[in-house]
Amino acid sequence: MNNPETSNEIMMDASALYREELFTDNAVGTLRRLAPVTANGDPDPARQAQYVGSTQVMTSRGLATITIAFKLISFSNKPKDPNCLSFVFVPLNISSRITKVFG
Repeated sequence: MNNPETSNEIMMDASALYREELFTDNAVGTLRRLAPVTANGDPDPARQAQYVGSTQVMTSRGLATITIAFKLISFSNKPKDPNCLSFVFVPLNISSRITKVFG
């Protein structure tokens, strides 16, 4: 990790780079895919992609943001409704945060 007290230069680990892609329907939630890349931006087949999904639900205390990191098993259109995406996943960890609603 960079120490700001000893260096004026910020350096990223070139062996740990990811390209971030965001999928959303602007209604239910978002799905982030972090695709591993090499230092020159090419796909890195030696590492697996990382996935994070998030949504918000209303509770009696306001909005609860739910974020789940997961391993994606499949990602495709539903056969009965081609306008819907379906994905099967295994949760890695779950964290939630209550966000106060103003208004």
